[in-house]
Amino acid sequence: MKRYVLLLILLIGFQSFSYSKIIRVNNMEESIPEENLYSNLEDAYKNSVSGDTLYIEGSNIPYGDLNIEKRLTLIGQGYFTNENLGISSNKFETVVNRITLSDGSSGSKIYGLKFNQSGLANVITHVGNIVLSNCYFHFSIIVIGHNIENIVVNRSYFNLNGGLSVNGVTEPPQNFIFTNNIVVGNFYIKDESSGTITNNVFKGSDFSVGENANLQIHNNIFLGTEISDYLMPEEGSNISHNISVAAPFSDGNNNQINIVEADVFITGDNSSDGKFQIREGGPADGKGKDGIDIGPFGGPKPYKLSGLPDIPTIYDFSTSGFGNADGKLPITIKVSAN
Repeated sequence: MKRYVLLLILLIGFQSFSYSKIIRVNNMEESIPEENLYSNLEDAYKNSVSGDTLYIEGSNIPYGDLNIEKRLTLIGQGYFTNENLGISSNKFETVVNRITLSDGSSGSKIYGLKFNQSGLANVITHVGNIVLSNCYFHFSIIVIGHNIENIVVNRSYFNLNGGLSVNGVTEPPQNFIFTNNIVVGNFYIKDESSGTITNNVFKGSDFSVGENANLQIHNNIFLGTEISDYLMPEEGSNISHNISVAAPFSDGNNNQINIVEADVFITGDNSSDGKFQIREGGPADGKGKDGIDIGPFGGPKPYKLSGLPDIPTIYDFSTSGFGNADGKLPITIKVSAN
């Protein structure tokens, strides 16, 4: 029964992928290749072609590493599912260690995965035109190569360090978008990079993007308390509508400095990501550029609790356990459109 309900949700949620194949990955079930179901992530990858979608279902067993050399879409079931109650009936997270995006993978999109590798990069990308969204990162993203452009990182949660780190003689990334993220640790981007940093919260002590970067920095909340820990370009119209508990920039351009952190966020929500929702009437409420809220829950594509992907999600599934007179088993399914 659960398998057919899941297939129904997938058919509803992936209408836009009607010309590609949907492959299920579940390491708590046996593989059924004729139904495009695999218990091993590597096997699912080997049986995919560019343009396919891998739906990696929640599990209490990590799925390991994967090197991608095709244009694929990977979709997991999010994180913090035991903290944000009532948003998903499946409390298992989709946990992977590391994904490497190699030549051939440009155009890939990754949603709803929990990267749990400790001490090393969670994602290593050698290519541009990549979307990383609604994910949990235990560590940072590493960019390796030259002329890497158009990396989108949004609506994600960084537990330790955020940003796009680089290795060796790698050039700084260009035209990247980093928006609607929660960064609990420090944040680093190589100097002379270009891109957009908007509607994020940065809780770590360090925020370093270099003095020569060409960045748009708007609608962010900075919680680091030491001005000496900030390194950013000279102030101008490209740095506006931000909030900081210190004063790494002036209060011109609609920036707010020396703000009390407790005035910014709601009280009473103790989930790891829910506690960063802004307080109504506070300094972030409607004070961002174009009148939107400052922080990750503002803007046209706000942060989504638990990183739930933008597909229908079953948040309640119930049955009496008893069939009726005609032999049918009544069930009740509640689905959120997300």
